[in-house]
Amino acid sequence: MIAAIVFALLGFACLVYSIYAYKEKGPLISSIYFVAAPAQREKMKTKENYWTII
Repeated sequence: MIAAIVFALLGFACLVYSIYAYKEKGPLISSIYFVAAPAQREKMKTKENYWTII
């Protein structure tokens, strides 16, 4: 029962992230974003980077 709840929450989080990614908003999940300082994260142009990964 607990596993089902955890998987449901994980699935919901993935759904929310995919909707934001589809709208080209929000941060991209990449190692560069997580390593960067908070000031550098705000300077990253995420809208331009959405199509450079493909």
